[in-house]
Amino acid sequence: SVMSCAATRGPATCHRGRCLCKNGYVAVGGRCESFSLIEASGNGDVQTPETNMEFGENVEGQRMWREPTWGDVLLEIASTMNSSGTCDSDTYGTCSVFSCGESRGATQCKEGKCLCADGYCAKGGACFPKASQCLSDTGGTCAVTSCASSRGETKCKSGKCLCKTGNCAWKGKCFPVTDTGGSCNLVSCAATRGPTTCHRGRCLCQEGYVSVDGRCEKFEA
Repeated sequence: SVMSCAATRGPATCHRGRCLCKNGYVAVGGRCESFSLIEASGNGDVQTPETNMEFGENVEGQRMWREPTWGDVLLEIASTMNSSGTCDSDTYGTCSVFSCGESRGATQCKEGKCLCADGYCAKGGACFPKASQCLSDTGGTCAVTSCASSRGETKCKSGKCLCKTGNCAWKGKCFPVTDTGGSCNLVSCAATRGPTTCHRGRCLCQEGYVSVDGRCEKFEA
């Protein structure tokens, strides 16, 4: 962040204080190597998995995360939307006498009604986050004991159990974010996104990697 990237790292560029490989190169042992050369050599010492070069909206991904990811959660959240793409904010709870119940999620009391806060949709009497609303707070505490392993990959900060970078909190648990935002409908995923796989037209990170600023980074548990 103070000095430029060392020349020994190969064709790298500085992005937000991090040295990232330029287009067509991938990081191997801390140095940027040509992606095409790595494919051709079949070097068994290369630790970074290759990007799946298949593409198309019907292609099934390979080497994907085995447990549910944030993408799976978003499919559940999408069911809160109606055909027009908007969602209902009314949980049908009341707050004329008592405040809105915690079980309803992120609510606000307006004219005696428990309505979902901005960025949330109501379904089944509770508020669900919209797709763009990635939360880090699991609701767990770690002031006395460490975060429960059942919450997934967390970190303790100011007595709160927060999801590590590349994860989103949902119902008290952290789910890995794998969608890079890249498309592979017409061409394969760009090598600059790191170890990806094309799954139904989307460039997703392979197992063990999470999407950080659109690039798949090794997830350090």
